[in-house]
Amino acid sequence: MDFSYFLYKTLGGGTAWFTSALAVSELICLLLFISRKKSIWFYAICCFLLGGIGMVLQHGPYQYEIWACHRGVLALIYIAMGGLYWRYEKNITKLMKWYVIAIILIALVAIILFCNNTTPIITLLDLQPLGIVTTLLSCLLLIELCKRLPENRYINYIGQNTLGIYLISGAVPSVICPIMHKLIPGTHLLGLLLTWILCIVMAYLIVLFINRWLPWMFDFQILLQKNKSK
Repeated sequence: MDFSYFLYKTLGGGTAWFTSALAVSELICLLLFISRKKSIWFYAICCFLLGGIGMVLQHGPYQYEIWACHRGVLALIYIAMGGLYWRYEKNITKLMKWYVIAIILIALVAIILFCNNTTPIITLLDLQPLGIVTTLLSCLLLIELCKRLPENRYINYIGQNTLGIYLISGAVPSVICPIMHKLIPGTHLLGLLLTWILCIVMAYLIVLFINRWLPWMFDFQILLQKNKSK
């Protein structure tokens, strides 16, 4: 691989497409915020419509375009659902009785079992209508599970620093996985579990270090405030 190819893949978002997609989706949201609309449904409907366009583009000649634009547009669907959940969280929580949770869990298991023989799990969870529904229902169950867990300061810290954890979630496994593969050759549950634990611990410690010594890396406003105070 020559330098020009490496430069194109890096600046074009090929080596970290998820970060590129996040940037694209945030820029689109910024443009929507310029409208100064106060209704959450305005932003949700716009995001759903743009997400639908992204679903069409991902099957066309634009699926390998620069900066993962179509994936950034697709991510707007999840941003919209997150916004709606934030707006109606109290109402949703009231509806999440044990039997509703059981129904959602049964539906997820049924979807996975039904598609298992015809659709690989990665494709199922990809940005397709059925995959989007599966992902959203899974997130809803995970949120409800976390609400029912006892208070834990380590889990709270991870939740409060999800952006930092997310940004290094690609780099840490890339380092840990080859090392663990050398120490524990083969593929089995123990190696997977240990690798997962090590990745979480490393990400936790790195974010802890950044927040303590380099907080401006996550918030440029801190750096601007320091410059103004000088």
